[in-house]
Amino acid sequence: MRSLKGFTFLFLFCSLSFFAQRKKMNLDSLYKTIENAVDSSKVKKLNTISRAIITNDPDSAQVLSTRALQIAEKIKFKSGIATSYFLLGYVENIKGINDKAIVLFEKSLRIYEELKRRDDISNLYNSIANVYLQIGNKPEAEKHYRKAYEMAKLEPVSKYYMAICGVGIAGVLHEQKKSDEALKWYLEALENFTAIQFMDYIPMVEQNITELYMDRNDLNKAEEYNKKALDAFELSQDLYGLSHAYGTKARIYQLKGKNKEAIEFAKKAYDITVQMNALPEIASQVKTIYELYKSNGDFKNALLYHEELSRYKDSLSSKDLTHSLAEAETKFYTKQKETELSEKEKELNISQERVSQRNKLIYVFIAASLLFVSMLVLLYRQSNERKKTNKLLTGQKEEIEKQKSLIEEKNKDITDSIQYSKQIQQAIIPSDQKVRQMLPESFVIFKPKDIVSGDFYLIEEIVGIIYLAVVDCTGHGVPGAMLSVFADSTIKNSLASNGFRNSPGALLSDLCFQFKTNLQSNNSGANVNDGVDMSLFILDKNQKKIFYAGARCGLMRVSEGEVIEYAPNRWGISGTNKGEHMFYEEHEIEMKEGDWFYLHTDGFADQFGGPKGKKFKQKQLHALLEKCSGKNAEEQKKIVNATFEEWKGNLEQIDDITVVGFKI
Repeated sequence: MRSLKGFTFLFLFCSLSFFAQRKKMNLDSLYKTIENAVDSSKVKKLNTISRAIITNDPDSAQVLSTRALQIAEKIKFKSGIATSYFLLGYVENIKGINDKAIVLFEKSLRIYEELKRRDDISNLYNSIANVYLQIGNKPEAEKHYRKAYEMAKLEPVSKYYMAICGVGIAGVLHEQKKSDEALKWYLEALENFTAIQFMDYIPMVEQNITELYMDRNDLNKAEEYNKKALDAFELSQDLYGLSHAYGTKARIYQLKGKNKEAIEFAKKAYDITVQMNALPEIASQVKTIYELYKSNGDFKNALLYHEELSRYKDSLSSKDLTHSLAEAETKFYTKQKETELSEKEKELNISQERVSQRNKLIYVFIAASLLFVSMLVLLYRQSNERKKTNKLLTGQKEEIEKQKSLIEEKNKDITDSIQYSKQIQQAIIPSDQKVRQMLPESFVIFKPKDIVSGDFYLIEEIVGIIYLAVVDCTGHGVPGAMLSVFADSTIKNSLASNGFRNSPGALLSDLCFQFKTNLQSNNSGANVNDGVDMSLFILDKNQKKIFYAGARCGLMRVSEGEVIEYAPNRWGISGTNKGEHMFYEEHEIEMKEGDWFYLHTDGFADQFGGPKGKKFKQKQLHALLEKCSGKNAEEQKKIVNATFEEWKGNLEQIDDITVVGFKI
């Protein structure tokens, strides 16, 4: 497991690295998408494209942002000038020209200070701190982290940014061996995260504090914070967190000289890593247990775990076997055994032919008087040959049965792998409890067609803004599920960057760039042309506004008995999108209490059934949802579920189905 101590610097670096990685793109084709844009709009689009490709193609990004800067300075567009300076500074940082990067960042900072854009100012301080940290200037890094922290303290206070910057300051102090000051900042970060109920980072910070106390050899305090982190990981069932926390607890007991207790918790960590089938972590835990037994003088158990360590090291070399290789291996061995059987049958025929020829020679050379004896000899020989043949066939039958058993075992392994994939997918899909925590009056209907699903949904709340997405990946089953894991991770990374607060359309555009890059749609080699349809709903509780954008998935609203439908763009999201198909229309909606909203994929509407075996269709689905809107969420879910099952009848479900409804 990755050391949680490194979390501080990784998270602060995200303030710069929210740009999606991109392959190098043809600049002429990029310019075509902005030919019709004018003045400030052209500046924004140039910087948007630069931001999308900057990590993997900094040279092209530099050309785009330089052009944006020229236009922005000509029309005196200050926000555009500041953004261009920031992106150009980031390019220099990537190239390792850090002094120039700092100069450009500070130019951007001065303009943002003039415009009083607090979030951008805080981000610039963080960016400058990151550069200083890269060049080893920890005092300057700490100074700028503190400036970012002071910005977060201004009214309205942002406890979220205070916590993030505070962890950054604590991390620098911790590295400088200033443990007392570091502890103070860690504890304040814990307090702020708790105040805003941002619980995911709390056990991580507690693990940092555990490491700090272990560095100070204060094992009692280390054990206290380790227990807090362990309790949180057990509550969230974070297996990686649990294995790390158990491993840390084992180290604490080892340092206390309590090898027996250390072995107990090391074994708990080992059991979890086995459950996750994480071979490197398993090998690490086995090594720890081996060393503890050896230190304890228990050489018998030490030898057992030394053998276990060797076995897992051997297993690591075969970890690259996948589901497809297992299937190919099965086919290969089946074909190989069929070939061997055919060759053996040929050998048997040749053997029988030789026996026949030998018998003919016997008849030629033996006199008529010995005919009876010759017949007995012939029958004896034939009897022996039959026994040999039967023995050979029996062995071949056993070999075939063995291969059949091997094939069945591999098929079972494949099915078990898919079942485990289902557990992984269920782990990333939010629970009903999480949905109701953010949207109390809500329901979710999620019906995969196969074991795993190409549909998924996610809901996140970041600094008072709720993000809800319903996504339909191309295909279903294993291919759709693989694409859904990629899409889920990509969306969450984009949300974590906090760069799309009230811009769902921009986030969908960013996903297009992600697909174009990470699925290699522009390479001359293999292409992946599949993508996703989705609707993205953003509820800003602070501004009391709603923002929506959709790629072939619409939004339905029922307000005081009136049905309002917000149409999506007619194209989906994939790496093959070009020109205007890279952008999506945004809808801004005033928040009104009592309104019901519905998002869904196309699986329900496309289901065949009813008396004539026809599709249910979207119009009929919206009529059903309108009819249900006067009831509570639980009753609506029962009615919609029952309607689907009645319509489908005995027919096969043709696609994954997701319907989400909620009341404001």
